[in-house]
Amino acid sequence: MKKYLFIFMIFVLAVLTACGKNTQDHAKPDAIRDELWDKSKQLSIIIINAVNTRDKHDDYVPSVSGQYKRYSKELPNITEKEQELVDDVSNLFDTSINEFISRSFDEHSKEYAETKKKIEDWFGVSDLAYENYNSTVLSAYFDQAKQNEIDSDPVKIFMDNNNITLTAKDVQFNMSNNLDKDFAISGTAKLDDYYNYGFDTSIESEYFNLELTPEDGDRWSLYLEREAFTNLFEELQDKGEVQVTVSATIPSGRFEPNQGNMAFVTKATW
Repeated sequence: MKKYLFIFMIFVLAVLTACGKNTQDHAKPDAIRDELWDKSKQLSIIIINAVNTRDKHDDYVPSVSGQYKRYSKELPNITEKEQELVDDVSNLFDTSINEFISRSFDEHSKEYAETKKKIEDWFGVSDLAYENYNSTVLSAYFDQAKQNEIDSDPVKIFMDNNNITLTAKDVQFNMSNNLDKDFAISGTAKLDDYYNYGFDTSIESEYFNLELTPEDGDRWSLYLEREAFTNLFEELQDKGEVQVTVSATIPSGRFEPNQGNMAFVTKATW
């Protein structure tokens, strides 16, 4: 009995020693500052998870990775060890793109696997599991990535350039309180011949009608001056469908209850 107890104690001691050694092997080196270590680890977790789940590579990860690289370049007195870590994390992202897009190419998988092994040597396999992801560490980067997307949105730019604050949805669901106000709408346009309510056939000689369907909303019947928008009219005739962004308004003098989504266009880009 004592013999088995002794063997069991030796086994437990060996396990504890191995665990301690593993923890020590993957502990943060003194030459790497805490903030860089944490950001590197969290970015590695989300990159590896994107590949492991075979889901779409997070739309914001490229921007977050770019911000991480800029952050590391601006670090004062970066140490050799810190630069080594930054290079490995940056390479993990670069090779993950190849792995994600071109899984059938063995050389890409090999590059990613080799880089991932280096990351595992830094942090340990278990610490890179997705349950260890802490969203607060990189939250500022993700917030900036989302803002960059908004700022680069052509509809948002169009609205800013034309001092427009309302969207088609804003007007559609509160139409009577948003008459005579410009709003923006963007989508696929094609010529139509729908004239009704306050936009009846009496305006047809001066205004052509197009049907505009946004990607994320209900279609609108829009009316454009033939003389002012001749080029758009001709392009619609030639191509059938055109992507357009417009500012539109519903004049109070034309509005009728239950008319649906109908408005005059005041400006258009396509």
